[in-house]
Amino acid sequence: IDRFQVVNYTFGNALGDHVLQEVATRLQSSVRELDTVSRFGGDEFVILLEEIESYRMPIQIMRRVQEALTQPFYVDNTSIQLTASIGMVLWTMDYRSAEEILRNATIAMQAARKKGTGKFRVFSPSLLTEAMSLMTL
Repeated sequence: IDRFQVVNYTFGNALGDHVLQEVATRLQSSVRELDTVSRFGGDEFVILLEEIESYRMPIQIMRRVQEALTQPFYVDNTSIQLTASIGMVLWTMDYRSAEEILRNATIAMQAARKKGTGKFRVFSPSLLTEAMSLMTL
């Protein structure tokens, strides 16, 4: 969730936790019944999409996720506007571990954040090359 720490700093952790619960509910309602939504840590969530029939389907689902998250959150008579930066890994057949998939999704998420709030980015090998170049520097 983009700049979620501002919610915690401004309204406190209890309200922040309530917002995260609502985020989880909205994420779950944005995906299909066979998909999995999980809180990964802090303000990060992982969505595992099963049985993808076309490359368009995950992008359509992520657009639904973004739309659901841009609707105002109302907590204690307070309206909170959020956005999310989303990183996607589309095809996972060549991966040897879940850690590789999560790493590449995180790299794509960071690339989305560089484009501004509320963006999404699909992982490509060039993003990994760029990340490794930054580490070398």
